[in-house]
Amino acid sequence: MKLPIDDLTISALQAAMLAAIAKHGENRTPLNPHMLNPDKLVILAEEFGEVARACTYDEGDHDALIKELVQTAAMALAWAQSLDWPGRGAMVPMVPMESRESPYTRMPRS
Repeated sequence: MKLPIDDLTISALQAAMLAAIAKHGENRTPLNPHMLNPDKLVILAEEFGEVARACTYDEGDHDALIKELVQTAAMALAWAQSLDWPGRGAMVPMVPMESRESPYTRMPRS
């Protein structure tokens, strides 16, 4: 049986996750099981907003849409991977964040 997601897409997802880790650090991505779910939702919503922008008539761009969809999917998969699944613990052991406070509450607004 052929897998429903092809190798090129899986490679693109892995590359997007590695790029996010390089840019933000592993503890600041949804891979971190100690990051609060509302903070992970903020990350996912930001990526989804970029998908929406890539679909607009004035800023729409096919290549940008693909890139943003892959980044959104990578963040969603990272979030899912960080959670405890029935029958197994969190898949990615990580050091807890310094505090349970959202890192986004300390970021300056632009």
